[in-house]
Amino acid sequence: MSQPALIPPVPPLLPERVRCRRCGRLLHDPLSRMLRLGRECRGPQDPVRVVEGEQETLPGLAAPAPTSSAPTATPMTTEGGAP
Repeated sequence: MSQPALIPPVPPLLPERVRCRRCGRLLHDPLSRMLRLGRECRGPQDPVRVVEGEQETLPGLAAPAPTSSAPTATPMTTEGGAP
């Protein structure tokens, strides 16, 4: 017994012709051939990014409430340094 029973034997090379599992096209890219999925069938590589920013209010909708930052209470001091 040269190999453990739980590991299936791996073919030494991919077949000469590899087709996409979803659309059936011939694959030429090494990564696509290993995954057996073409670039178009794999899906987006990067997730959709949402950019936060200010947006104009749509006509007919109420304007959003302004976000006012509360002023910080700083003690007033006189010239002598006493509050």
